[in-house]
Amino acid sequence: MIKRMKKLKGFTLAEVLITLGIIGVVAAMTLPTLISNYQKVALETAYKKGMSVIANAIQLAMAKNETPGDLLSLPIAQCYDKYIGIDRLGRCLAEENKALFSVMMDTQNTDFYNQLKDIKYNLDNTSSISNIFFPPAYAIISVDPTHVFQTAYLSFLTPDGIIYGYHNSLLDENNELFGFTMLMDVNGPKNPNKANVDLYLLAINKRGKVVDMTCEMIGTCTEDDYERVYEMDIETQGN
Repeated sequence: MIKRMKKLKGFTLAEVLITLGIIGVVAAMTLPTLISNYQKVALETAYKKGMSVIANAIQLAMAKNETPGDLLSLPIAQCYDKYIGIDRLGRCLAEENKALFSVMMDTQNTDFYNQLKDIKYNLDNTSSISNIFFPPAYAIISVDPTHVFQTAYLSFLTPDGIIYGYHNSLLDENNELFGFTMLMDVNGPKNPNKANVDLYLLAINKRGKVVDMTCEMIGTCTEDDYERVYEMDIETQGN
């Protein structure tokens, strides 16, 4: 006896297309959020790494100098005491900085900005910086003259893609050196170049402690923020 085979039912083309359309709509709604969350986590990870790199470099330098807990004994800090002006101070910082960080290039290299542009836009060296928009943080003549990286005495790029900049000196109530500040852009020449997103201001006090003072860039610092650096009321000044 021949058994009757059951008829198998499948999806119609219309049903498949409707299903794919729904999947596409859901993906379009969720993908931007997923990308945004990924970028946020990536920037947070780079921030923690950058903070750790600076802290470890300072602590190791003090240990090698046999002056643990005394930042002001380091040659990099003494540059702020010896020299005034972006040229002389910049040269001193560039020389002493080599002992602290793995430096790919710095602003003592006159082609620094063009090389950063090439990293961002994947261009060859035939492209002029004047032929393409470049983030104001790294432009020689910026469209935004208030951008903080222009005030750095020395900026440099490390192999992990982070850009650091030696910023102002920290002076105590007697107008004596207490430490210095550094700028940190955790994703290099990429956007958004925005405070507390990928751009940070860090204070290194006389004990070599690294404190996030990005609040000063956006005008939200409180007395407690400064006390974390000084443990007293002192103004932040540049040389």
